[in-house]
Amino acid sequence: MTTLIQNLRYGLRVLTKNPGFTTVAVLTLSLGIRANTAIFSVVYGALLRHVYEFPDNTVNGSKSGRAFSHANPRSSEFGESRCMLCSNE
Repeated sequence: MTTLIQNLRYGLRVLTKNPGFTTVAVLTLSLGIRANTAIFSVVYGALLRHVYEFPDNTVNGSKSGRAFSHANPRSSEFGESRCMLCSNE
């Protein structure tokens, strides 16, 4: 814990000695955080929101050679047609 406090004091001392560097560092961090927030807002709005609103419409791919299956299958909904698609027999 003492090394953390020493490191924080040293960091503050260096930042106060060089205000130009401090300004550039703070502006760079704020720009990066804003850009990251904007990108993830667009990705969520365009791609992910639909997945969270309608989880029953998602599709899982299988590497076992079987056909794609529904993420939350209900046997009463799919009946025999699902068995024919997913079986390897």
